[in-house]
Amino acid sequence: MNSLFYILAAAMALLAVAFLLMPLLRRGVTASGVSARQADLAIYEQRLDEIRQERDAGSITAEQYDQTRAELDRQLLADTQDSERQTLPSSQSRSVVAAVLAAVLLPLTAGGLYWELGAGPAPEPVESLSPDDVEGMVRQLAQRLEREPDNGEGWLMLGRSYTVMGQPEKGIEALTRARRLLGDTPEVLVAYAQALAAGGEEPALTGMPAALLDQALEQAPNHQQALWLSGLAAAQARDPEKVLDRWGRLLQTLPPDSEDATMLRENLASLRDGMNQSGTPAPAESGSTTDSDAGVGVQVEVTLSDSLTDRASAGDTVFVFARAPGGPPMPLAVARHRVSELPLTITLDDGNAMMPGNRISMHEAVDIVARISASGNAQASSGDLQSPPVRVRPGPDASIQVVIDSVVP
Repeated sequence: MNSLFYILAAAMALLAVAFLLMPLLRRGVTASGVSARQADLAIYEQRLDEIRQERDAGSITAEQYDQTRAELDRQLLADTQDSERQTLPSSQSRSVVAAVLAAVLLPLTAGGLYWELGAGPAPEPVESLSPDDVEGMVRQLAQRLEREPDNGEGWLMLGRSYTVMGQPEKGIEALTRARRLLGDTPEVLVAYAQALAAGGEEPALTGMPAALLDQALEQAPNHQQALWLSGLAAAQARDPEKVLDRWGRLLQTLPPDSEDATMLRENLASLRDGMNQSGTPAPAESGSTTDSDAGVGVQVEVTLSDSLTDRASAGDTVFVFARAPGGPPMPLAVARHRVSELPLTITLDDGNAMMPGNRISMHEAVDIVARISASGNAQASSGDLQSPPVRVRPGPDASIQVVIDSVVP
C-alpha cells in the first residue's frame, strides 16, 4: 500500500523530529525563540488531541486522521525551522537542517515488519544514511527519554524504531512503558503486536499479536494499519474468510482510484480465486493444501560465497524467498534462518505460504532468492548480501542450489 505507507512514514518520522531535535534547536536560541517554539508545540498538541477525539468519535476516518496528523507534523517542523532561522548562526542552521532531513528520511516506521510479513512494495532505502546514522538517532531518543521518563509518545516512537531495527526485545520493553503511560490505545496496541510478532523465532502475527490487533479494531474499527495487519494475521492462520472481512473493510476506507485500493483489490481477487479453486470458502482446519498438492515444493540448498564470509556475522538473518515470475513482489513463501546455520538445506512449499490463495503449488515455476540482512528486515537494503534468482518448477523432487555471492548496491 504505497501512499498509505508514505502517510504513516511521514507522520511517524516527523513526530520523531520533535523528540530528537529539540535539544539541538535550543542551542544558541534567544528566550523569545524558546517561547515561540513552546507556543507552537502547545498548539500542535492541542490540535492532535482534537483530531484523536474526532477519530474516536467517528467524525473522521482513520485515513483522514493519518493525513491530518502528517500535515500537523509537517507544520510543526516548518514552524520550528522558521522560529530558529533568525537566531541560529549560519553554521548551526545548516547542521540543524541536516539533522531535520536525516530524521525525516529515517526509516523508523512499521515498514520493515510490514514488508517482512508480506506487504506490498516499500520505498527505496535512503542510501545517504548508514546504519550508524540510524542507530545514533535512536540513541538520542533513548537518552532523551531517560530525562523524560513520562513521555509516552516518545516511548511509543522508540518501541517502533527498535522493532524496525531488528531489536524487537528492546521494542517490547519500550512499548510496555508506552502502554503504562498511554493506555491500550489503537496505536500502542498495533505497535505492540508488531514487536511481539517480530520477536518470535519465525515472524508471525498469529496468537497474541492477532488478539491485540482485534482489540485495537474494537476501539477503532476503521484503523487502516490494524485492518491490514489483522488481514495478514488471518492469512497466516489460514482463515480466508477473516482476510476477506478485514481487507474488505480496509478497502472501504480507501479512495477508490488510489494505488492502495488497486493493490488491495488485486490481493482480494487472488484470494477469492484460490478459494474457488479449492472448492471451499471455509477456513482450513488443518492446513490449506490438498492431497494433490502434498509434496509440491522446492528443496533449496543455500550457501555463502567464500568471498563474502567476512561481510556476514553469525547472527545476521538469512531470508529465502519464493516468488511468482513476473508477479507481485509479495513472496509466495518465505523462510528465515541465521548465518550461523549456513550452509543449510530447506524446503519451501505451501506450508511456508504467505497467502492461502497464492501458494507455490498453484504456479508452474517460481523464482528462488536468498538474502542476508544484518538489520533483520526482509526488504532489501544497501549492503545486504544476496543470490541471483533461480527459476525452478515446483514438485516432489525439485531441488536447486542458490549461492549468496553479491552485495546489494
